[in-house]
Amino acid sequence: MIAGQVYDTLGGFAEALPPRERLALIHRNKTGALIRAACRMGALTGGASDPSAQLSAITVYAEAVGLMFQIVDDLLDVEATPEQSGKRTRKDADAGKLTYPGLLGLEGSRAEVSRLNALAIESISPLGPSAAPLQELSRRMAVRRS
Repeated sequence: MIAGQVYDTLGGFAEALPPRERLALIHRNKTGALIRAACRMGALTGGASDPSAQLSAITVYAEAVGLMFQIVDDLLDVEATPEQSGKRTRKDADAGKLTYPGLLGLEGSRAEVSRLNALAIESISPLGPSAAPLQELSRRMAVRRS
């Protein structure tokens, strides 16, 4: 998570790394790292009959949800009011930060949220009925308004 914060605030990217990959790198190492760790800990302690398959599925899920969460956060910064989001909005643009809406536009960002939500849901489908709560969590996170 510290690496993601460093990338976000200080940079340090390889010169050849395109902006979209820079943004994904930041988010995979910030919010994504927290979500990935939480999901993997649950998978490791869940007593699965095939822990390696479960861990693999939950890792794909967590990485998709982690990035999706941040893209939604970027969208909220652009579209929500401070009252809706519970925090100051438009701060990313004011600070000149690299964001998904800045790179992909609003519709492109929404399309990426939809793609990541579908990936998250599908990735844990092999886990059967026990995946339903996590699938619902992904659906809710994709449309959150705060």
